[in-house]
Amino acid sequence: MNLAVKKSKPGIPAVSAEEISKGQIPRHIAIIMDGNRRWAKERFLPVYAGHKAGAEALRNIVEASADLGVEVLTVFAFSLENWRRSPDEVNVLLNLFEYFVKRERVALHRNGIRFQILGRLQDLPGRLLEEFNKTITLTRENRRLTFNLAMNYGSRAEITDAVRGIADEVKQQALSLD
Repeated sequence: MNLAVKKSKPGIPAVSAEEISKGQIPRHIAIIMDGNRRWAKERFLPVYAGHKAGAEALRNIVEASADLGVEVLTVFAFSLENWRRSPDEVNVLLNLFEYFVKRERVALHRNGIRFQILGRLQDLPGRLLEEFNKTITLTRENRRLTFNLAMNYGSRAEITDAVRGIADEVKQQALSLD
């Protein structure tokens, strides 16, 4: 495999998979997907092409992470703020998620990758949730890599949900106020 990490800052060298020893592999990698629209615009391509290229790159990242021995890969892919984009772009994104989870389901399972979803899932379209759930069910017992896809998430929402959960436990007397 010829994996190279792009230089993100001056002075940071590219690294190939062959140069990384097992002791240097992080157990958990988190990635915030960003810049797909910019990538497309810089190349005078439609926004859709940027999102599709980002999804293809993600496929390679998942595969490389498993090959390198990473235990958990968490990808923040669709935040609450993404709903503010044009309805057409939101539909493109949601359709891409559905397309890729269907297309990659068997490959994830065959490669021992467990697929999980994080976030406020109740607001996602039913057909997308069905496809996610099929993949979650199929890959449930896999242990080579856990691939977490964060959908419909946001830091404020996460804090709000956590505080509401704690308040509910106090109300149910499952948790002491102290």
